[in-house]
Order: sequence, then structure tokens, then C-alpha cells
Amino acid sequence: MVLNLYVTAIESGGGRSLILLGVMEILSKRIGKLGFFRPVIHSSHKDPAIELIQSRYPMTASYEAQYALTHEEVQHFVAAGKQDELSQIVLEKYKALEQQCDFVLCAGTNSEEITAAFEFDFNARIAKELGAPVLIVASGQEKTPEDVVDTVRAGREALIEEGCAISATLINRAHPAEVELIQQTLGAIWQEEDPIFVIPEEASLWKPTIREIAQALDAELIHGNQAHLSREVQNFKVAAMQMPHFLEHIEEGSLVITPGDRTDILVACLTAFLSDAYPNVAGIVLTGGLTLDPAVQKLVDGFTQWTVPILQ
Repeated sequence: MVLNLYVTAIESGGGRSLILLGVMEILSKRIGKLGFFRPVIHSSHKDPAIELIQSRYPMTASYEAQYALTHEEVQHFVAAGKQDELSQIVLEKYKALEQQCDFVLCAGTNSEEITAAFEFDFNARIAKELGAPVLIVASGQEKTPEDVVDTVRAGREALIEEGCAISATLINRAHPAEVELIQQTLGAIWQEEDPIFVIPEEASLWKPTIREIAQALDAELIHGNQAHLSREVQNFKVAAMQMPHFLEHIEEGSLVITPGDRTDILVACLTAFLSDAYPNVAGIVLTGGLTLDPAVQKLVDGFTQWTVPILQ
């Protein structure tokens, strides 16, 4: 029998994608033929989770074999009252993938892929029918320890009532200062055999890189080294004020967004790099479809030590 695991979030904001990636990383080092399956995706083209997994791990199954239905197809079945037929299609697609694998990691749906009111019941039903133990992902972000515990207990009990077997629970993105208190609160009441883990928020994981922003904008790199596109953006600054006021607002790791004809802002970023009194920006995005004046481009290119990426 092929082993499997169904990862589902009982609320939004828990960072389920990162949890999936972490579990997949562990499994990839222990299992030869590893599969990844999504019951429902938002669209048949470019599902982020499937593409991410395929880009990192050798998958024998095709893209189409790794999901059962699209959001639109599910909506049709639900509107027609054909939930049983919907579940049967998911089970058949899963079984076909199972034939190619030693272990299948299943990623539950979210509210973008299925109606929010139907989401919990759907995930519980599919996990049960696939015979997959459930890894619960909960969010600890901006919650008191008591709220976290209440959410986890309610979600877990609801899944058990639906007939699901619980493998473990991960409370992700907990405030670092409250991790110990959450653990203590859980330790005093947790009588279950399945383990529960608390993972503190790591701010850097949610910071985009210059490369990710460039890809999202389909922007051109007009200055800087490709190697520096991996810099993380700590904050965003829309530079619409004069240079003296702009300098008061820049911070370390800022991505500066400014029109392409604001050469004063560009020069301010350059001089800040040369000064010990100001922080360095992570990058600059020139907007408005305006290109740098040739004289300014020549000036920037002449500072070979200034490797801050400039995008347009």
C-alpha cells in the first residue's frame, strides 16, 4: 500500500506552502518515487504549488497527473449537487498517480480554489476517502496563545468528527516571544497521541527578492549585477518628494520606486551608498515608461562599485 499524507490549513495565513516545501524536502531524502497531488487547483495552467514542487524535485508524473479538478469544474459539480461524483473523480485521479509512487504528499484546497463554506468539509472528506492521515497547519500570527489553542482544538476535533486520522499539528508563524507560552499552554491540556509543534515567525521568509519583483513586473535590469538580484527587500519607498525629504525616509534594504525622470532620487541613492551616514537601498524601480537620460546612465555606469540593481 502506498503511503500518503494530506496537508490542510484550518485557516488562512498559516504558510501552508512553506510547510509543504519543508515536508517535501524531508521526504525527498528518504523516498525514491515521490508523488505530489492536489485535489483542486485554481486553473489548469501554472498552479504555483505544482510548479514549485516540479522545479525542485524529480517527479515522474506529468503536470496533469498531479491534480484532479479545476476551481471552475468544482463549482459546476457543487452547483449541480454532484458532490459524490466530484469525490469519485478526485479518488480516480489520485489512484492513477498512486500507481507511479511510493509516497504521495497531498495538498488540500484553499478558499481560492473552492468555495470557503465548502472548503473544510471537502478537505476532510477527501482526506478520509484517500485514506491519508492529516497534517494540520494553523496560524499563530497576531493571535494570543489562548486564541491559538482554541483554534487548533476546534479544527482538530472537527476533522476527527469527520472520520479523519490526525498525523500531527503545526502552529506556524507564532510570534517568537510567545512560542514558549503557547507550548506551555498546550502542554497543560494536550492529552492526544498525535504531536503538536510550534514554529516561530521568521520575517525573512516573507520578504521578496529583487529577482522575484523583477519577474513579477517583467522588468529589465539596466544596472547592477545579476548576483545581487537575490537581495531581500525589507520595505518599499515610493519616492515622490524632493531629495532632502526622501533621504529622511530611506532605510536599509528599501526598494525605491520612482519615475524614470527623477534623476535626483537616483543620485540620492548613489550618494547614500557612498556616505557612512545613510543606509543602502536594496534596489530601484524606474516607472512611467521613462528611460534614463544617456548622460545619467553614463554617470551611473561609471560607479562600478555601486551594484544596486536598477529595474525599468
